[in-house]
Amino acid sequence: MTEQEFLTQIAARLGRSEPLTQPPARPGHRRGMPNPVPKSQPELVEWFQFELSKVGVPSELIAAEAAGEAVAQAVAARCPARGLVLLWDDPDALRAKAPLEALGFETAVWPVDRWTAARAVAGVTSARWAIAETGSIALAHDAQRGRVVSLLPPVHVAVLPTSRILGTADAYFRAVALLGAEGGLPQALNLATGPSRTADIEMDLSIGVHGPGKVHVVLYEG
Repeated sequence: MTEQEFLTQIAARLGRSEPLTQPPARPGHRRGMPNPVPKSQPELVEWFQFELSKVGVPSELIAAEAAGEAVAQAVAARCPARGLVLLWDDPDALRAKAPLEALGFETAVWPVDRWTAARAVAGVTSARWAIAETGSIALAHDAQRGRVVSLLPPVHVAVLPTSRILGTADAYFRAVALLGAEGGLPQALNLATGPSRTADIEMDLSIGVHGPGKVHVVLYEG
C-alpha cells in the first residue's frame, strides 16, 4: 500500500472524501465549547455533567451528607456480586466506607498489598479538580491516594465537591502552576476522561482493556 492510499483510507474512516493537505483552521474557541464560557458554579456543574454524559459517564449532584450513600449505591449498581472495594485514605472517599459495608461489600483503605488490590471489584477516589470542558477529573496521587485504586479495578467511582469544578483545561493548568509555585504539588497528577479506551490504527475501539470499563462521578454541593 502506498502512502497516499494509506492516507486516503484513514480519511475515509474519518468521514472525509480525501486526505487533508494542510491543518484545519482553528476556530475562535474550541469545538463544542459554549461561547461565552460559563463562569457561575451552577453553570459549570451543568456543563461538566453534560460533557461527562458525552464520554459515557453517569453522574449525580446531591447534598454533601448523602455523598457516601450515593457512592455505595453506584458501586452496587455496577457490581452485582459483592466483593472488595478499594478506597483512598481521604475524607471524600472514606464517606463511602460504612455505606459499602452495610451493603455487604468488603472494604480496604489504600495502601494495600498487590494481592488485595488484584481482587478489587471497584475503586473509590476523590478528585483534586474536574474540568467541565472535557468531562475530565484530575486525580492527585501520594502515599494515601495510589494510582492503582482508579486504574486496576473494573469500576471507578469518583466523589468531589462542586467547588472543585474548573471551566477549561487552561484553568486547570493555571491551577497546577499556582499549586507548584506554592510548593504543594502532589507526587503525580493524572487526568482521566471516561472509561479506559484503547484503539488500534484501524480505529477499532475497545473499552476497559487498560483501566476501568465503568466510571461514575458523584458531585456534592460544597
